[in-house]
Amino acid sequence: MTASPASPSTTSRAKWRSGLVTGVLVLLTLSLGMFVDQRLPDPASVREAPFIREVSRNASVNLRTGQVSVVNLNASPTLRGQQVVAVSKEGTFLVLDLEFRARNQPGTLSHLTLQATDGRTFGGLPPTGSDGCGPAQPGIPVRCQVVFEVDRPALAGLKLRVPSDNVSSGQGDVVALIDLSIDPAQAQRLNAQKAPLDVSSVAQVQERP
Repeated sequence: MTASPASPSTTSRAKWRSGLVTGVLVLLTLSLGMFVDQRLPDPASVREAPFIREVSRNASVNLRTGQVSVVNLNASPTLRGQQVVAVSKEGTFLVLDLEFRARNQPGTLSHLTLQATDGRTFGGLPPTGSDGCGPAQPGIPVRCQVVFEVDRPALAGLKLRVPSDNVSSGQGDVVALIDLSIDPAQAQRLNAQKAPLDVSSVAQVQERP
């Protein structure tokens, strides 16, 4: 028995279906490619993104320019130094004692910021102290203080961001992110302190139990 040839209408429908399937596959491939492309980071942003090194308070972190650690902290709504008194009306001052050891050439610390758990960032005053946190000579540790005015509820969970050099963004460089290890209980104690802090000398700022 000889099979009858397919009718023109049947052949047209088969070609239409084949073309439709091909078109759908092409659209799916393009959509998948666009989805993957949108999810992949831009090469330029990858090159410029800082390399984050996270440590806890009292632990040293190595940066390209040197080694830094937070050795102490305290807080008060009132600061006193060099015949000047500063009062925080809506928050409190967080005073950090830092130790910095330059690596291969004289270096300084600058553009330090605090990062809160809710995403907010607090800028600090320039570091002060007998050595001013730089320019530190290679291998010789120096001490300094940096002061931040922060909202009281933001104390718990704060982290200190320290770029390697005098570039606030830290693009393409190592950036230290130091967890100050302030839990809610310690934040409550720090917020309860009212005595003025003398920030003219590192030795006069001591953490209270």
